[in-house]
Amino acid sequence: MNSNGKKRAGFLLSEALLALFVTSLTVGVINGCLTLSHKAMELNASENIRMHVVQEKLEDYFRGQNFESKNIHPDSLDFDRIVKSKNMIKHKTLQLDSKRIYLLRLFDTDGGFEPILDHVQKIRFNKLSSSIRILIKLTNGKETEIYLHEITFDKKVSNNTT
Repeated sequence: MNSNGKKRAGFLLSEALLALFVTSLTVGVINGCLTLSHKAMELNASENIRMHVVQEKLEDYFRGQNFESKNIHPDSLDFDRIVKSKNMIKHKTLQLDSKRIYLLRLFDTDGGFEPILDHVQKIRFNKLSSSIRILIKLTNGKETEIYLHEITFDKKVSNNTT
C-alpha cells in the first residue's frame, strides 16, 4: 500500500535488486559445490586407476606362485619366483623400503628392486584361504585393499622347473 491507502502494482527497485542478489549468490554457491565435486571425482578416479594398475601388476607377478605360510609376515612378503625362461628360482621380498620411506618395492636377492607403489605409509599382509590380502594406508590418509588370487600355499618349490 502507498500513503493514499491504495495497493501498488509491482516491486520496488530495492526489492528486485535484493532478489537478484540472493539468486546470484545461490547460483555461485551451487557452482562452487559442483566444481569441487567434479575435482573430487577426478582425484578418486585417478587414484582408483592407480590402485587397479598396481593390483594387475602384482597379480601377474604372483599368479601361480607357491608360498610357504611362514613367508607371509604382517609387514613383508617373501617368496620364490619361478623364472621359466631361465629355468631358475629367484627369491623376492615385497615390503616398504626402509631407506626411502613411503615407497613399496619388490626387492630381490641380487640387490635389485622394482618400485610398485609410492606414497605408502603403512602396509599389512594377511593370508586368506587361496589368496593374500594387502591392506595399504597411503600418506593422504586413504586406505585400500588389494587381493591376490590363485596362490598356492605350503608346497615345496623344487629347483627342477621343466
